[in-house]
Amino acid sequence: MLCKQCEGIFLEKDFYKSDICYKCVYKNKISIFSNFVKRFKLCRICKTKIPPGKDVYCCEECASKGKAIKDKQYWFRKCYAPKVNWKN
Repeated sequence: MLCKQCEGIFLEKDFYKSDICYKCVYKNKISIFSNFVKRFKLCRICKTKIPPGKDVYCCEECASKGKAIKDKQYWFRKCYAPKVNWKN
């Protein structure tokens, strides 16, 4: 028989109540489920895969580097005011 999706010639037992072969049925199901699979997270510093139980950084070293960067870029550090002598 001829598969309508991949246009391959297969035996009659390779079709289960459909016009497409079992390989194409499998490909269709996998493509549907791949949309629901969670993507794995990457470490913000070294871009490696984060192990289970961690949220943002992969290890303590990357966490300390990330905290230092975050503290350096904190909005309050960018603000400044002119120094005024308030005693006068």
